[in-house]
Amino acid sequence: VVLPEVDGRLFAGIVSAKEPAKKDQDLEYARFEHTPIVDRIDRVVSRVDKWIALQNTSAPKTALILSTYPGKAYQIAHAVGLDAIQSCRAIVEDAGLGDPDALGDLGQRLQTEVLTWSVADYTAALDTVPSDLHAQLFEAWGDIAQDQYVQNGAFQFPALQLGNALIALQPERGWLKTRYDDYHDLSRTPCHGYVAFYLWLQSMNTDAMVHIGAHGTLEWLPGKSVALSNACWPDALAGDIPIIYPFIVNDPGEAAQAKRRISALTLGHIPPPLAQSHTPDAFVPLENLLDEFSNADGLDPKRRDRLMDQIRDLAQSLGVEQDLGIAGDVDQGEALTRIDRFVCDIKEAQFADGLHVFGRMGYEGDQSLAAHSERDGLRTALCGRRIASGPAGSPYRGRSDVLPTGRNLFSVDPLSVPSRAAYEQGCKLADELVRRHLQDHGDWPKSLVVDLWGSATMRTAGEEFAMALALLGVRPVWAEGSERITGTEIIPLAEMDRPRIDATLRISGL
Repeated sequence: VVLPEVDGRLFAGIVSAKEPAKKDQDLEYARFEHTPIVDRIDRVVSRVDKWIALQNTSAPKTALILSTYPGKAYQIAHAVGLDAIQSCRAIVEDAGLGDPDALGDLGQRLQTEVLTWSVADYTAALDTVPSDLHAQLFEAWGDIAQDQYVQNGAFQFPALQLGNALIALQPERGWLKTRYDDYHDLSRTPCHGYVAFYLWLQSMNTDAMVHIGAHGTLEWLPGKSVALSNACWPDALAGDIPIIYPFIVNDPGEAAQAKRRISALTLGHIPPPLAQSHTPDAFVPLENLLDEFSNADGLDPKRRDRLMDQIRDLAQSLGVEQDLGIAGDVDQGEALTRIDRFVCDIKEAQFADGLHVFGRMGYEGDQSLAAHSERDGLRTALCGRRIASGPAGSPYRGRSDVLPTGRNLFSVDPLSVPSRAAYEQGCKLADELVRRHLQDHGDWPKSLVVDLWGSATMRTAGEEFAMALALLGVRPVWAEGSERITGTEIIPLAEMDRPRIDATLRISGL
């Protein structure tokens, strides 16, 4: 699954499976043979045909789809780190789909304008849906006429037409009141309105879909995680239409979901620039008292004790102790350690400054190149041509290799985790973790559990995994040139300034 993505392949599926052949009576043995899965071969061929057709289509019918992430009802067109409305305008302009000025107030129009599809046409299109899914749909949602998107015998989709471009909000998977629970639910059957929307796009012979930003719900519908069959909702609704998916480059885990479940071409875009936080004005006196305490500790016990009381009083008045759950009878030393850590975390925090617009200036140092690459990647994809693969990760965490963006994201090369830079950072994390434990508890930690989250590991090239190796006192061995890991070597205790620490890895999926 993973290694083909590194090559930039789009179809994370299977077309055959091994099955035992007829038993050889003389050998008393049945060898395994590849057996074709006919419907999967048909699906791959039809998708390839659609991609090739884009090469011969000068003005492709393109559906631009904006997600409605769970939040307030008026928070439409949500995308992580991306201004989806302005990006939609930019894509219309860059791909030559129409005049972006003709869109007017796009956000307002998407809340007031609709395009319709008759229930009769939907009922006929349902014949193309596999029988198992058809049964699930009616068992979960019943009569079509009761669907929230149906009025006067037709589905009403929040959408508008601009030349060959159809711009639409992705429908809710279920009821509006349960949208937060529905968003990542891999077991909840989508409602009639949701199913109708994608069957409608198929019925119009849509040449390509562009899902704008991370992330929508199509790739989170019920079905298998990889190697989907025709009994999986994402496969049934995506159909054969090529899906181009501008996706934030530092979220490889969820980009992989789109690649593996809807065969999307995930075009990486840069995250918005990070701004450095600073100590809030209300916390400046508290920070000053903590600095004074550090200077007085060990030199003037009486002054130290007075400062300790002042710090606790001020922290209580600011609500810090309540936020940290510090009880009134907690040890003074522990309380001050937690307060100091909290103030330092706030002071050193970073946050996104604004939102990126796809194909426009953004990340410092590579603005022009990244913007050009994103625009070029989109145009090339809509021409049905291959997009070079590129790694995913955070450019703010030392992953300069993810630039320029606009390439076909792959999540991670598992044979290259952790990278050299990630191992160096992992060693620093391990040292800081051990130092803090020694400071708080007066002894070395004996054993630790390290959570390895899929997205975080891919984003940082394995910093947390590297931290676990450093705790054990082990370093990877990288092959020169490929930078793939060929083994590990044990660091002699003479080179370490602490004992080895047992590390248990708890590994997540998506």
